[in-house]
Amino acid sequence: MRIAILYNLVEETHYDPGIGILPDSEITDPVESIIEALKEEHEVVPILVNRKALRSLSREDFDIVFNLCEGLGDNNHGEAWVAGYLDILGMPYTGSNSFTLGLCMNKIKTKHILIANNIPTPKYQKFISPIQRVNDDLRFPLIIKPALEDGSLGITVDSVVKDPKELADKVEYLLANFHQPILVEEFIDGREINVSVIGNDDSIEVLPVSEILFDFPDDIPNIVSYKAKWHEGSFAYRRTTGACPADLTPEVEALVKSTARNAYVLMGCRDYARIDIRLIGDKPYVLEINPNPWIDVDGGLVRSAAAAGLTYRQLIVRILKEAMKRCHMSGPVVERSREEYATRNLIVHRVQFEHLDIVTRWYNEMQAIHSPDCGEEQTYTRESMIEKFFISKRDDIDLLIADRRSGQRIGMVSLEKIDANNRSAELFLLIGERSFLGKGHAQEAVRLMLDIACRKMGLKNITALVVAGNEHSRKVFQDVGFRRVGVLHQYFQINGSGYDVILYEMIVDDVIHGTSLEQGRSVTQV
Repeated sequence: MRIAILYNLVEETHYDPGIGILPDSEITDPVESIIEALKEEHEVVPILVNRKALRSLSREDFDIVFNLCEGLGDNNHGEAWVAGYLDILGMPYTGSNSFTLGLCMNKIKTKHILIANNIPTPKYQKFISPIQRVNDDLRFPLIIKPALEDGSLGITVDSVVKDPKELADKVEYLLANFHQPILVEEFIDGREINVSVIGNDDSIEVLPVSEILFDFPDDIPNIVSYKAKWHEGSFAYRRTTGACPADLTPEVEALVKSTARNAYVLMGCRDYARIDIRLIGDKPYVLEINPNPWIDVDGGLVRSAAAAGLTYRQLIVRILKEAMKRCHMSGPVVERSREEYATRNLIVHRVQFEHLDIVTRWYNEMQAIHSPDCGEEQTYTRESMIEKFFISKRDDIDLLIADRRSGQRIGMVSLEKIDANNRSAELFLLIGERSFLGKGHAQEAVRLMLDIACRKMGLKNITALVVAGNEHSRKVFQDVGFRRVGVLHQYFQINGSGYDVILYEMIVDDVIHGTSLEQGRSVTQV
């Protein structure tokens, strides 16, 4: 199957930098880990999500999405928006839907639902002003959090307050910086328990319970602050460790697991989630429900899965299969031609994600040749090339060229701007390994693409644009039989410099009558 991994990065936030925040969205590590886990059996393409990428995404591009998005742009509330857009597209994806993601992001609404369904959670109060009075039934110490964030965002060592003055100061500070309601709840000074759940309906499985162990001085509360969760060099991070399975009696373990499972189902979680619980004595209090939790190799979900005997790869495959089963998928839903060919001297097949690094290098080297003044700055990045080959060019045919004898990848040939109505297209050729120039590989690749375009696709008119100074490519197209039509002045722009290009054309009669294919060769579709 062809699987997209959607992820996001936040480069800036609108919060006070004094809070020391980077939203829980820098997830390139799990992206690479998931690629590694799935690449043997699937083609996996990571896509950095922004509004442009989402607009370009199509149901025709991928069989399923592994959704790791924690936001959109600099707004980590966009987590639910991305899932909602995938639903609009009809695109199957892992994890919870937009409703559950948005609901669980709202801590106050979550607590309403938990209380209404008799699931224990700490007593709380919603604050929208620092001068509000504390409800009579709330007892200090209290813990103060932004009501619409996750990943411990806004939680610091001074989030636990002991009196009304500390409460007012902390609420005022968070209101000024987060611009949202503040959740004030009784601080349960007990054990910090994480319960990971995977599956749906009859396949729901509660994994071994994990516990967060604190090694803090007496004047620091035992809480998982933002620094404890994400800042690896911080004191809080170093003194906060996970242990799984937690040391619980069988009776307490059963109660904790049952409570977590009930919360998972109640909030509509799908495929996988983590339930955060405070345990005091033998009574569990649900703090938060985390759909689509952190899933890197050192995360809590993975730690619990390992205690259940699952490797990282087995966990990722399990999540994928749960999503496929829920979406009634048994295999690939998007039919694609393999587009793999063998000719006399070439092995040619569709460009895949595994080829991206070498293709990106070729493109940047091609630009450096045409624009020597551009220095070492790369115009083509990994993200821009993913968009180019896996999102924006869904109608194009991009083939990687390899030398049949040595197996070395030497370049690529593409059929772009395919117009079925006019039965026309544009051919692009790039020989990236310059040691193969002049050995006939380029001509053979162009002839192959012409064969595909004219004989298989029924196209009648193929054009090609060649930078005027590129003598090798000019000779290739002329040798194959392309006609020079004219010159487009200053057509090709690189770093502010314009370059003339020569327009070549091939019409279908030339191919059928053998002008371009008259030299002996065999083409076999693999």
